[in-house]
Amino acid sequence: MHTIMPMISFKEYLCPDTIEEAYELTQKKSNIIIGGMLWVKMKKNSYNAAIDLSKLGLTYIKEEEDGFHIGAMTSLREIETSNDLKVCFGECFGEALKGIVGVQFRNSATLGGSIYGRYGFSDVFTLFLAMGAKVKLFKGGIMTLEEFKNLPRSYKDVLTEVIVPKNTEKTVYMSQRNTRTDFPVVTCALCLRGGKMYCAIGARPKIAELFIAEDEKIPEDMEFSSNIRASEKYRKQIANVLLKRCINKVKEGV
Repeated sequence: MHTIMPMISFKEYLCPDTIEEAYELTQKKSNIIIGGMLWVKMKKNSYNAAIDLSKLGLTYIKEEEDGFHIGAMTSLREIETSNDLKVCFGECFGEALKGIVGVQFRNSATLGGSIYGRYGFSDVFTLFLAMGAKVKLFKGGIMTLEEFKNLPRSYKDVLTEVIVPKNTEKTVYMSQRNTRTDFPVVTCALCLRGGKMYCAIGARPKIAELFIAEDEKIPEDMEFSSNIRASEKYRKQIANVLLKRCINKVKEGV
């Protein structure tokens, strides 16, 4: 006997021509933006409409005075292989993204979907949080990723781009995985900017948390928990190891 797994379903597929139209559609509780349709398809919900942003010109990586502006529909693979980002920030994007499933997956997964979903396992969110990135929302405007992280899950807007400031002196990313393309057990990003080392620890398995690394230990009050991939105790130990390694790597490059 075969078991039929529940899956996401839609009554309509909508591809708006303007961001204004997309925003209006998102305000209906039964509609959802699908992004690259990779993590979303893992849901078991039924929705009235799937909203596709592919007509809105949100696929780009632009260098401007305040930093790199990356459109929400830009694929993770485009970010991973961007020479402009590599020249400015080194290998951190490649290191953070190379372990996410496989190249075919990263060719479809979008930055907007990875950030807007605020997933606890996200390598992407961990790196961008440490780098002091900002998000640009159609109605909410520009805010730090830390501010966006704390918005209620019920908040609905259209994320148009992510802005990565260029005032970073050195950024390092590391993660621990049980197997090469599995979800991470712990993620760690360390960014030296303004003379301070900003660290984000993710996959706890909760969403990444940001703090200033003044020594080689994670904050005592940082919460970890257990799931099928790792125990709470193991995660905490690995997080401390990754933090020390990242600090050493940052010091080597300064």
